[in-house]
Amino acid sequence: MSIDTFDFIVERLLNSIKHQNTPMRACIPPKEMVAVTIRYLASGATFTDMHYYYRIGISTISKTVRLVCNSLWKRRISPAAYGGNMATYSR
Repeated sequence: MSIDTFDFIVERLLNSIKHQNTPMRACIPPKEMVAVTIRYLASGATFTDMHYYYRIGISTISKTVRLVCNSLWKRRISPAAYGGNMATYSR
């Protein structure tokens, strides 16, 4: 996946997946949430494998993957829908 495609996906999902930092914890940035989800879907790794790679809790990874996938589905974002070239999609 190209950097432009990744940035396009993050930009489209930003409002639906971002969270607010609190005094108790810092939230996971949207770019990292999308990266975790794409790596999980592309590699077929388990949540435990992802936990060791990203140093994020297993239940947090599970919730993150579900949130990003649901957001992708609701917005119907697919590079294939644009012929694999997201740059031609009008913003």
